[in-house]
Amino acid sequence: MKFKKIIITNFRQFKGRNELNFSTDDDKNITIVYGGITHGKTTLLQAFNWVFYNIVKLENPNDLLNKEIADNLGRGESAEVEVEIHLEFDGENYRLIRKQVYSVYLNEMYGKISTGTSLVRAEKEQNDTWIPAGNYDDIINKIMPSNLSTYFFFDGERIDNISEQQRKGSKEVENSVKEILGLEHYSTAIKHLSTGRNSVLAELRSRINTSANSELDDLRREYNNIDIDIENNNDKIKRYENEIDNLERDKKAKEQVILDNKATYEKQQEKLSLKAKLDSIMIKENNQIENFKSFFNNYYLDFFYYGLNDKMKELAEVLDTKEEGIPNMHAYSIDYILNRGYCICGEKFEKDDTHYKALLEEKKKLPPQSIGTSISNFNKELRQKISEEKSENFKTEIVNKFENILQIIDEKNTLQDKIDNISNNIATDVNVGELENEVRQIEIKIRDYTEDIGSLKGQNINKEKRKEFIEKEISRLSQYDDRNIEINKQIEYAEKITKILQSVYDKKEIELRITLEEAINKYLAKIYTGERYLKITDDYKFRLVYTDDKESEYDAPASEGLGTVKAISFMCGLLDVAKSKFLEDIAEETEYPLVFDAPLSKIDSTHIKNVMECLPDTASQVIFFIREEKDLDAITDETKSKIGKRYYIKKVSEKHSEIRTEKEED
Repeated sequence: MKFKKIIITNFRQFKGRNELNFSTDDDKNITIVYGGITHGKTTLLQAFNWVFYNIVKLENPNDLLNKEIADNLGRGESAEVEVEIHLEFDGENYRLIRKQVYSVYLNEMYGKISTGTSLVRAEKEQNDTWIPAGNYDDIINKIMPSNLSTYFFFDGERIDNISEQQRKGSKEVENSVKEILGLEHYSTAIKHLSTGRNSVLAELRSRINTSANSELDDLRREYNNIDIDIENNNDKIKRYENEIDNLERDKKAKEQVILDNKATYEKQQEKLSLKAKLDSIMIKENNQIENFKSFFNNYYLDFFYYGLNDKMKELAEVLDTKEEGIPNMHAYSIDYILNRGYCICGEKFEKDDTHYKALLEEKKKLPPQSIGTSISNFNKELRQKISEEKSENFKTEIVNKFENILQIIDEKNTLQDKIDNISNNIATDVNVGELENEVRQIEIKIRDYTEDIGSLKGQNINKEKRKEFIEKEISRLSQYDDRNIEINKQIEYAEKITKILQSVYDKKEIELRITLEEAINKYLAKIYTGERYLKITDDYKFRLVYTDDKESEYDAPASEGLGTVKAISFMCGLLDVAKSKFLEDIAEETEYPLVFDAPLSKIDSTHIKNVMECLPDTASQVIFFIREEKDLDAITDETKSKIGKRYYIKKVSEKHSEIRTEKEED
């Protein structure tokens, strides 16, 4: 994918028609746009966002019409804002056009401008003619879905957000990585087959005829209700996660103000360090608890047997169960034979004859008269299902695991007390006390939301287990109807396909993380002048550690500049893996362009040079918005040779900027 040109008409500062043709040369794939503060670099980036997604992240985002033109509109007059982007994607040429009409109606008060509906169209070139390309949103989702734009339309705020999301392990980062690298095809297929009320399996199960079986009907109704509960819980989880993201941003802004206060800087640094340790210990605690639960769930029979075994032996001896009677036989069965008057072999007998008395003796050995036999049979059946070794060692193992959890909780509480003490001390400072209290309240809310999310996820796990049981019961109860038998075969087939896809997905997801981590670190080593290593955890947290301590559980301290380097290294590695066709079987090679709005202001000249050397080889096209030519003084001649086009933003006035191909002195 490459951008060919952008045509901007009356969009914010850019009065009149402004056209910018990007370099599409494979060897000279860099386009530089120079512009000082308030000249319009950020506006240019927002023009991309607007035409693609109808989003403008600027002050007064609805006031897009150039201010000079807006000020001179008379009653009955109109003016248009338009952005047109030409691009090449998948071997075809497209143009995307978004238009907004601003009007002053005859009956409007002076100076009041009305905004019409935003009009869009997508066209593609065919035989030198532009023809409709189809539904606009579908075309955009095919070219660049909005959730991926974060990684290809960069400004300072987006780089900070990516760096923060990487640190926390954001689902957005995880999903975007998988979509860019093609793994979402598997998850989409799995979801289509098995997840939610609209899945293939749900549709098949809804076809099972339950009219003749009330129990089957009740089970299906319960199954549907569980599905609704799970979906509602997932909606809540997503809402709580969004709330946590908003609270985290608010917290970060307040903590920055606190950090800026010199009197509290060291205390806050200590608190942040303790918080990092606390986060690590909480992860460890969760892992130990899950290990405890898993161990108990796997060996719970051994646990109960451990307590019952000796008692059952004592009871069996008291009740003398040497003769255990007929296995799986009951006294009621003997009564039935006695009342019937002939044996199961067909031989008749009379009351009080030899056969009759033999059956009475046999009845005494069977439950409910012979409790000892029941106990003996139960003990024998139970022993077949448990491990003698695990039964004997279970108590020791479960106690050890629980003691480990208690020890971790003690560590966590100790750290939390230290953090609370520091917070209390900082809160007494008249300059930042109110802010610190607000931060503490935010942390409580985050903690509450996190606990709610954990509870909802736990509920969903239990509900999924109940669904599995109901599925088996429905399958069992529906085996007496020819139509249901056929549907059950289809369900079994869909389940097998789902298991195969899930197995492949799990394997490839692990390969993806390993491959991506290697690629990111390749670029981090090229860009960063120090010695850091980036680790990707199972939940897609991107942790920076020291190279000589890769197994460390604690992140190495990182500055804002290093956060920028990390975000750019991540993006380079992501594109590198995408170009390598990570998933050969389903992914077509797609290279993406990168559009940067002054992304290098937080890093020094050495790192700027390193970034500029990496990007042209990584992306299909690089478009830089930079303040001054001297910002690129440090780059090598080889990198300069890759600059295909240069443009300059001329600031005519506070309300009027123009794009020029030559630099003009003010």
